[in-house]
Amino acid sequence: MQAIDYRIITEYIELNQLLKICGLAESGGAGGALVSEGNVKVDGQNELRKRCKIRPGQVVQLGDVRITVQGSTAEEMAAHAEARVVNARAKAEKKRQQAAAKPKAAAPWGQKTGTGGAKPNPKGRPKSGASTSSKSGETAQLQEKKRGNVFAANAEAHRRRRDRGTGN
Repeated sequence: MQAIDYRIITEYIELNQLLKICGLAESGGAGGALVSEGNVKVDGQNELRKRCKIRPGQVVQLGDVRITVQGSTAEEMAAHAEARVVNARAKAEKKRQQAAAKPKAAAPWGQKTGTGGAKPNPKGRPKSGASTSSKSGETAQLQEKKRGNVFAANAEAHRRRRDRGTGN
């Protein structure tokens, strides 16, 4: 019988991942398939949960291979935690440097254009219902009416047809 001692730094490891890491399955999915088929025992009992949490001190058996999961020492766990903190700080510093090096792009409708930061209408005309006036002094509603509101025209035509059908 082949014996494997596997040391974990975390609190637990999922069963399918343990099988993958120890080389008994090609992937986590393949490890899960081995577990669902009933080929794996944990502490002498058949285990059917793919992601069963395996903690230090437990023994996993697949065929003639026996895996003993061991916990880490306090020094190993502290070193691992410190390495994670150092990596996180380095990543944050790199992100800050990239942000400082990249020039900020101004919005095309920013305060330089005199619009007060408001985004202009994409069609280049005032929004309907707005009280801003054009060169001739007409409101946006009147301009919209002159151009022809298709929805309003269709609604008016529908009303006329309806009224004709009822005899009014």
